[in-house]
Amino acid sequence: METGNITDKSAKTAALVVSIHDVSPVTRDIVTKILRRLEEIGVPRCSLLVVPAHHRRPDSDRDKAFVAFLQQCVRAGHEVVLHGYTHSDDRETYSSLRDFWVSRVYTAREGEFFQLDGETARSKLVAGMKMLKRMKTPATGFIAPAWLLSAEAEKVLVELGFDYTVRVGSLKDLRNGKEVLSRSMVYSTRRVWRRFVSLAWNEMLGRQLAGAPLVRMSLHPTDHRYGIVWKHATRWVEHFLTTHRPMTYAEFLGETRRTKKKTVDVALAGAS
Repeated sequence: METGNITDKSAKTAALVVSIHDVSPVTRDIVTKILRRLEEIGVPRCSLLVVPAHHRRPDSDRDKAFVAFLQQCVRAGHEVVLHGYTHSDDRETYSSLRDFWVSRVYTAREGEFFQLDGETARSKLVAGMKMLKRMKTPATGFIAPAWLLSAEAEKVLVELGFDYTVRVGSLKDLRNGKEVLSRSMVYSTRRVWRRFVSLAWNEMLGRQLAGAPLVRMSLHPTDHRYGIVWKHATRWVEHFLTTHRPMTYAEFLGETRRTKKKTVDVALAGAS
């Protein structure tokens, strides 16, 4: 892998968003290690995808150590993102063979918002928002588990005032419906063969993303447990840091909006 020679951060106009999925009391210790390592290599802040009641365990706000940890992360500049509610798809009936495959095989029953109706989505989203508010770590963004979000659930996100949502291939501004295309680098670690396929896929994807205005590295706590995966992920993060500025999703969206506004303002001034 070739690395660039850019050292002036102000010269980097492209963005690198490193997100950590499945943040909860269950994963707090390993997320702490991930954040420590990322800071060592030059990523001072990440988007933390918090699961309020991870796999139906007791609500996160009951865990004082986790609440303190999350509040400290926010003070350090990290962003909290609501990441489902339980991260579990508990359905027993499916509308099609594809529906069954996505739920049981592709996501291992973790695509909580994949086929969710609006009413159920609203209930889960409101409960999650209230919990984050109780922890004094509110979120402006929502990312569905496995990035699978039903159309009905997306409508509810808009109604509830969320700023954005993210899928595996894009970031969507929910205020205006505009999308920024960006395929995320992400690893699958459930089986040995999945790990090696992920390494090959992300090696290819990383090279394709070289000049992208937005590069996304989506990490899961399990990535840290497999040395070959963790080494590969951090190597690519270090590589992208030579050309991209690390920031959160919220920061990237804010910069995108400001840039568009300046462009419009300049155009209007020229027309006057």
